[in-house]
Amino acid sequence: MSGALFSAGTAIYTIVCPLWGYAADHGLISKTKILIAAAVFIIIGFSFLGPLPFLPYATYVIRECSYVDSKKVVTLSSAVSFCCRATWAGFVGYAIHGIGIGGSIMTAYHNALEAAV
Repeated sequence: MSGALFSAGTAIYTIVCPLWGYAADHGLISKTKILIAAAVFIIIGFSFLGPLPFLPYATYVIRECSYVDSKKVVTLSSAVSFCCRATWAGFVGYAIHGIGIGGSIMTAYHNALEAAV
């Protein structure tokens, strides 16, 4: 399961990077706007992965799945459903991060090729 989780971003990057390149080559969107959009996607992707107050299931994955809190008893079914929600947040976070990485790497590579020529 963890291999699939970490492969989600790479798979999306592989699919999206040529689309970013096509948009830049054909003048559909400027490279500066692609880089800004990519940075926004990376921020949103890391927001799903990191500890944020408005995403509590992504914040406390290890605590809820590892031990029972002294103030409340966590049953196996609630811990498993809690972990599943957090795992899907990880998949979504890595997928959105892959979209952003595709745009930022494509822009940097395109600029490097233009500077070399």
